[in-house]
Order: sequence, then C-alpha cells, then structure tokens
Amino acid sequence: CPRLALPRRAGVELLFFGYVRPYKGLGILLRAMRKLKGNDVYLSIVGEFWDGLDEARAFVGEEELKEMVEIVPRYVTAEEAAAYFSRCDVVVLPYVSATGSGVLTLAYHYGKPVIASRVGGLPDVVVDGVTGVLIGPGASDELAQAIQRIGRGEVQFSRTAIAEMKRQLSWDGLAAKVLGSQERADFS
Repeated sequence: CPRLALPRRAGVELLFFGYVRPYKGLGILLRAMRKLKGNDVYLSIVGEFWDGLDEARAFVGEEELKEMVEIVPRYVTAEEAAAYFSRCDVVVLPYVSATGSGVLTLAYHYGKPVIASRVGGLPDVVVDGVTGVLIGPGASDELAQAIQRIGRGEVQFSRTAIAEMKRQLSWDGLAAKVLGSQERADFS
C-alpha cells in the first residue's frame, strides 16, 4: 500500500500528538506559538481531546494563529500517525505533570527529538541538547525560545543517541535492564 506523505509547511514542523488532556500542557504550547508569530514554524495538534477543543480553536482564532497551527481533533490511523511523525522535526511535550509518556517513546521510535518539560520521569529519558530539549514546566517563554533555537540551527540533535534511547525504551531494552538489575542484586 502506498505510504501517506504530508507536505511540509514551514522550516520547523512541530507535532503535539496523542490524547489531549489538561496535564499535557497544550495551552502552554499555544501561548508559545503566539510568541512565535513571524517565525518559520508550523504546529500540528493531532489527537482526541478530553476537553478543551473549543478553547483551543478559539485561542487559535483569536490570536490569529490559523496560518501556523492545525488541529486534527480525532484518533488517527497508524499510517496517518506515521505521516505526521515523518513530517515533523520535533515532538513537543510541554507537560504540566507526568510519570512518563508513550508519545515520547513514539517520537524516538520515529527518530524524532523532543521538547519536554522537566516533570516526572521525562528528564530521565531526554538528554538535554542531545535527544531533545528540556524546559521548565509551564514555561511558554522558554518553550518559544527553544523552538527558535532549533529553527536557527543552534541545537543539533544526535540521531545515534535517539536510536540508542529507542533501543533502551523497547521491551527488549527494558527486559535487559531488569535482568541486569536482578543479576547485580544476586551478587550483592
């Protein structure tokens, strides 16, 4: 079957993906986008909304962001998801709180760096300046600055490090880590 390809719309393509829940910080990202008017940046918000869809659409309209933000408020197929991840340059995870993130694992699966908040376990799997950029929780100014730095080429991500993180976060990688921990415990 033919692979779905989505056209690029900007120099920096951002992706906010998955179930949209209040703790995932979409409002923080939208406030950052407001600060990025005039930059060569485009954001795709792709996923089912828990709530807040009307508010997100209203913000995009009121702030005149329709030329740089698209909202796809639905579940997407695996083929569509692959197309969105393939097109993007960076996956954005501006979480207010989190333990972990399945979207982060997906980003690494597709070889994409992330911008993530320093909350929960995210800093444990994002190497700042290597596999992504870490920002403070709720920091829309810091998020906008990180996106600008990426757009100017000031941050160079390591595809090798992203691939290694993908391997570590796979089921085989996690099993090896658990078994390695068990072996060390047996010799303690």
